[in-house]
Amino acid sequence: MSLLSGATLSSLAAQVRSLAVSAANVANMRSADYVPQRVVQTSGPAGGVRGEAAPISPPSILVYDPRNPAADQDGLVALPNVSLEEEFVVQIQAKLAYKANLAALKAQDEALGDLLDVVS
Repeated sequence: MSLLSGATLSSLAAQVRSLAVSAANVANMRSADYVPQRVVQTSGPAGGVRGEAAPISPPSILVYDPRNPAADQDGLVALPNVSLEEEFVVQIQAKLAYKANLAALKAQDEALGDLLDVVS
């Protein structure tokens, strides 16, 4: 595997992780005991990308919801610090980055195929 394809594949994996973490944030945004996360991408070995989930700070915000069983005497409940709008942006970015990495992988595959045709 070439250096480019290794970096591209690691970036694909980081985007999948980012999308999964964002989906979990959306699915659990009303669960009082959920700790939301965000994927932080860092450079990996040999130029690749690593996506590691880290907790969002602060993990929760106070919301007025007196009907919630977890609400205090003032009707406030600590819910995960998740913004639906921000999660949609994260999901769109992950989708576009995934598509770009697939295009790079396809271009590399075609270039390698052309090279093999010339050598034959």
